[in-house]
Amino acid sequence: MTPTKSDLLAQIRAARAEFEAALAALTPAQMEARPTPDDWSVKDVLAHIALWEQMLVHYQLPGIPPEEPYDVAGVTITEYDVDDMNAQFRAAWRDRPLADVRAFYERSHQDVLAAIEACSDARLTEKGRYSDEPDDYPVVNIILAETVEHYEEHIDAIRQAAH
Repeated sequence: MTPTKSDLLAQIRAARAEFEAALAALTPAQMEARPTPDDWSVKDVLAHIALWEQMLVHYQLPGIPPEEPYDVAGVTITEYDVDDMNAQFRAAWRDRPLADVRAFYERSHQDVLAAIEACSDARLTEKGRYSDEPDDYPVVNIILAETVEHYEEHIDAIRQAAH
């Protein structure tokens, strides 16, 4: 059963609060630390989440097909390849100051909430396009993937950074 918009927003807020609680345990130095040059810092993870939230707000919710070029926070995406996109996002954002990344992360979350508020419950059940899936599936699943599931995917790394 597809959640209502208010149920969806409650799920997102609860998952985000848990993620924020994990972040609150970190110092700025812990957020920027990279055990090796190839490792992702917490700052990298925050930028990564924010960039995918921007993809959701500007391209997935409006239903722009993945074949179209995307411009997301200074990164132009011409091919919808998740690994390549993540690498491009990371390269574009990894050297930005923590304060800038934090501000972008906060703003992106507010953009997501506003975009969902603007959606009708009917829009949430419409079929969306997501390139990793062979079939179209409801927009609500895309929203959950880029919010709740994305926070859950990265929260353990955030918690480990505190140690």
